[in-house]
This record gives sequence, structure tokens and C-alpha cells, in this order.
Amino acid sequence: MSVLAGMLTAGMALSASALETADVEGTWYGSLYGMNMTVVLNGDGTYISNMDLSPEDITEGTWKIQDETVILDVDSDQETAMTWQDGVLSMNDNGIEVDLTREPVQNFTPAEAVSDPALEDFGGDYTVTKIDFQGLVMDADMIGINMNIVIDGDKVTLNSPAMDLENTKIKCVLEDGTLKYVDSEAGDEESSAEEESEYFRLQLLQDGMLRADMYLSGEQVVMYAADTASIETEENPDADSAPQDAETAPEADAAAEVPEETVTEGAADAEASAKEAEPASEETAAESAETEAKEYNDEATVKKVQEALNAAGYDCGTPDGLTGPNTNNAIAAFEEANGIETDGKITDALLKALGIEN
Repeated sequence: MSVLAGMLTAGMALSASALETADVEGTWYGSLYGMNMTVVLNGDGTYISNMDLSPEDITEGTWKIQDETVILDVDSDQETAMTWQDGVLSMNDNGIEVDLTREPVQNFTPAEAVSDPALEDFGGDYTVTKIDFQGLVMDADMIGINMNIVIDGDKVTLNSPAMDLENTKIKCVLEDGTLKYVDSEAGDEESSAEEESEYFRLQLLQDGMLRADMYLSGEQVVMYAADTASIETEENPDADSAPQDAETAPEADAAAEVPEETVTEGAADAEASAKEAEPASEETAAESAETEAKEYNDEATVKKVQEALNAAGYDCGTPDGLTGPNTNNAIAAFEEANGIETDGKITDALLKALGIEN
């Protein structure tokens, strides 16, 4: 087996129900790395499969049911296992689960771009769900590239552990309906925007999604992001409307029958306890706030740091109050030269070393 066998590995959990030929024979559809696959299990124990990337490349072989698992090309070097459960055949490719169903895969088709959006129309919190790489559209979760995009006016904040982006803030300008990256630190909008490493474009689509164009390792990549809140709602539709547990209902009824005198006494005790705890709570909150206030990203502080670093010989470009590659590199260089923990962030230790009062 060639194409399919190269992508599949054995090792899925076994189905609890008895598996019969009638359950699995027929046509199955799935998708891996943006490529649609079709597998036909014939009743005579033979199969054929192919990928839509190369429809003329058809793989043929035999299959059988063994220990409630469908095995392709059993006892061969290309042996592949698939588990059947609840009408789905499941397989695994290097840790990525692939499901085959009876329904043809519905390919993702992005909506048209909004023709003349205003800057405020882009505002929001987005999560990348689809990635188009060399014409293959894949789920972001499948390939492990997750990105969060927050747009506030002309400022865009990017977070993606896989791409080593942590609260990376960039400034964009709206031109011809597209938000384009501006390297304000370099002070040269036109030339820097054409560099692959600095190429970044955002378009608002008619269905509310966001299209982001950028380069990764020299290859242009298109990402599609949806509103983060809507994604969370789809994943947890009953989060805010969970029914009352039947076992707790009697307890609630019993609580409702507590004499008014007892309720009043309990409220008085609770109020007295709360007053006693107030000073400690305020002190704890103050200590917590002091502990958390270790990193500064506000424009005023960032601009002071940029000015101080430039004066000290660590080039940040034009001080604009926005962090970026030049500023982060200058901070890291200063920290290393002055024995400060090198993390490229604006901390109390950095401000003290630069003589900045905050």
C-alpha cells in the first residue's frame, strides 16, 4: 500500500461492540493535512483508496476484521489498523487522529472580503481555525499552530506559542480595505512592509471571519480566524444553561424552609466575619497586585524605555511606545550587558537600571 499506508499507523482503542462486515463495507471519506481521502471497502475483502491531491494514484489491497478492528493489508509491511465506533472509522497518523465517515468532506470555502471596511470594524478577539498552505486548507488544531489575534484600533496583538509570539504588538494602517503592518520602529513603511519577515495583511470577510496573510519560513501562509467568543460558545453550548441536578433539588427546597429567625442570625454572623476579614483581604490584594505588576507594556513606559535605550547606545528605532523586534532585541542586549535576567521584557529591574521612575 502506497499513499494511504504511508500516513496511517496502528493503535486505536477497540470498539466495545461486535464488528461485522456489513458495518464497514462501502465508501468512507476523510481528510488529512487538507487532503481529502476516499477508501472503499468491498464486501469481497478487497479495498481501493486514493487522495484528491493525486486522484489517478489509486491504491488497492485486502482488508479483514481482526479483534474488532479493520486491518488493511494484514501481515504485510504496510499493515494499517482502523477502529470502528459509532459509525466512524478512526486511525492515527503520528499522533494526529483521522476520522473517516460516510459523508463526503465539505471543503472550506472562505467568504469574500468586505469591500470598504472602517478601522473599527476590525476590532475584536479572533482565534485562527484554518490554515491555507500551498493550496492545502488544514485545521489549525491538526497541525498544532494556534494563534490568537486581538485588534484594537490600529494596534494588533499576536499570541502563538508555536510561532514564539507572546503579546507581540504591532501597528497597522488601513489601506484599500486591508490592515497592513507598519514597522514604525524602522521608520520606513514602504520598504519594511515588502520584506517577507515583516509581511502581514488582515482582511475582514463578509461572514465575520478574519483573513491573515503572512510568511512562515519563506512560504506565504493564509490563516482564517473566527470570533473567539463564538468558538467558545460552539464548544460549550450548555455552559450557561446547565439544568439543576435532581439530587440537589431537595436540598434547595429544604433551605427554602429554614425559619426566618435562623436566616437572620446567619446573615449577621456572616456580615461580622466579612468585616473582620476585610483588612487582611485588602492587604493580600495589595501584595498580589504588587507581585503581578512586574511587566510594563503601556505606551508611556515603553516610550521612556525606548528613549533611554537609544541614549545608552541600544538602537530601538523611533520611540513610539510600541514594542516590536527592535525594542525587544535592544532590551535583551541591555539586560545581558548589565547582568539583568535576559528576557527582553520591561520589568522593574530594567526600569531601575535605566534610571526610569515608574
